[in-house]
Amino acid sequence: MKLDNEWVELVIEAKKIGISITDIREFFKGKIHQNTEMIALCTTFNKNEHGYKEWCEQNSNGFVFNHFRNTDSAKQMNKIHRANCYSLKVAKDEGKRTYPYEKSVPRI
Repeated sequence: MKLDNEWVELVIEAKKIGISITDIREFFKGKIHQNTEMIALCTTFNKNEHGYKEWCEQNSNGFVFNHFRNTDSAKQMNKIHRANCYSLKVAKDEGKRTYPYEKSVPRI
């Protein structure tokens, strides 16, 4: 996947505050999403459908990290999507897109 500027900037900022490339990879694989400074570089939507929907409308070409909370077996489902990806807009998920999944987006 080609990274666009917001993700490149996120990686640069993470490295500036001492986060290793390994930690960045682990974060985006979903193995690290609690207790890390990476969260400071992202906005995470948890039980915030309205905020998430609003962000997507304003950033349709942005990236969204879709990650499952606290379930090791589900971590294989963690993915990075474009905000306008059809799989993030499935009708059956209406009202539950930010829980139990969380969505994280770059703050930069």
